[in-house]
Amino acid sequence: MNVKEAVAVCRACGAVTKLGVLAEDPAVASVDVSKPPGGCEVVELGNRIEVRASARSLSTAIGTALFGLFWNGIVSIFVLLAISGTLHVTGLGVPHWFPAPRQNGNLMSVGEVVFLWIFLTPFILIGTLLFLAFLVAVAGRCEVVVHSGRGMAATGIGPFMWRQKFDANAVKSVRIGETKWKQNDQTKPVVLIEADRTIRFGSGLTDQRKLWVTAILARTLTGEDRGNRPWLSSFRT
Repeated sequence: MNVKEAVAVCRACGAVTKLGVLAEDPAVASVDVSKPPGGCEVVELGNRIEVRASARSLSTAIGTALFGLFWNGIVSIFVLLAISGTLHVTGLGVPHWFPAPRQNGNLMSVGEVVFLWIFLTPFILIGTLLFLAFLVAVAGRCEVVVHSGRGMAATGIGPFMWRQKFDANAVKSVRIGETKWKQNDQTKPVVLIEADRTIRFGSGLTDQRKLWVTAILARTLTGEDRGNRPWLSSFRT
């Protein structure tokens, strides 16, 4: 530890880290980045670094599936009613198994159909997000790519990724933060990167993977020895 230079060296992995980062999150600083948990890896391609972590979680998948089926099951009834009303006002035939396009005993008017679609839109969006969250919990991933001073954090499945770009040279800290939204009146822990903009991702990662990703990004993006990255030797074959 060099108090004068405000840095500390990890004896296990050789990483040089700012004392401010250690003080903010000692749990992250204690992680041995040379021992990634299952589903995590680091890939070095020249000056391009990719940090990857699987977002698979059986418990999250089951919970999301159950709630999603409940939510979408209820919403689907009203969606069928809206479709039935749409078919009616456009003069198309309504299948016999569709709900009758009626509102308070009367056939739905054009205005009522339009209002119903507008009313249902946020509920349909929530149902879609629940379905996507289920897919991520089954086969999703989180990854951070750092290349030529540019950074990108992405979460999703296959080609369907939500990407957040940031200036890798402007990173002030990497730590465990909290989501802006709440579930059951509680926020969830996320990986938080403070750069030219604040990046939050990884709420679906297990605690072990989340800590490891945060630790390795802290050493990659805020360490004094960014160019050499001696800890990467643990991953080279």
